[in-house]
Amino acid sequence: MRVPRGQFTARRAMFVVALVALNLATAIMTSRYYPLPRSIAVDVGNDRAFFLNRADGSTFVIKGGFEAPSESRLIRPPMPPIWWFWSPVLAGATITLMALVIAARRPRMPAARGAFVMLLLVLTTVGLRWWWVLDGGDLPLGSLRLGMTRPEVRDIVGPPTPEGSTDDSWLITRYGSLYWLEVEFDRDGRLDAHPPNSHLSRHHPAYRRDWFR
Repeated sequence: MRVPRGQFTARRAMFVVALVALNLATAIMTSRYYPLPRSIAVDVGNDRAFFLNRADGSTFVIKGGFEAPSESRLIRPPMPPIWWFWSPVLAGATITLMALVIAARRPRMPAARGAFVMLLLVLTTVGLRWWWVLDGGDLPLGSLRLGMTRPEVRDIVGPPTPEGSTDDSWLITRYGSLYWLEVEFDRDGRLDAHPPNSHLSRHHPAYRRDWFR
């Protein structure tokens, strides 16, 4: 027996509940990531070192003073662009719209409907990719092992950030990520530590506590 188009069924109710839950979950994730404070203040540590907090969320330590600095090192890379923080909402909204288009069979022309679905699929992929990078999923934590040589580490993490790296400590960043790595080597040039850092405070609800155990 065919169910009339306008009749409410348990299957349709489950479909609606699933879409509402998906969009609610992505909205909650976005609210946890965004907005983040951005400091533009200059904090003077002492007469030999200055910490410069820039508007993009990056932090420099400058030793020796501004006029003739002996060392300038990036200790906190820039925060992701604002639109990256909305990637969970983008992914949830495009998945929802794609499901509704397929279920309602709109537009009526199959070619137009297929093109629209493909466009939504591309936007969904972009949103999910941004979300993955934003949450630090692009960092190679699972591939690093203590005792690796510098060439072995470079093959995995890529080149270090020039501004934030020294011979014994590399800063590994990913554009659009809230997280980064500090790759540290011992006197023999072996990987000694690779602690992750975050723009989120330890009290932030989206802080990756599983990384800092």
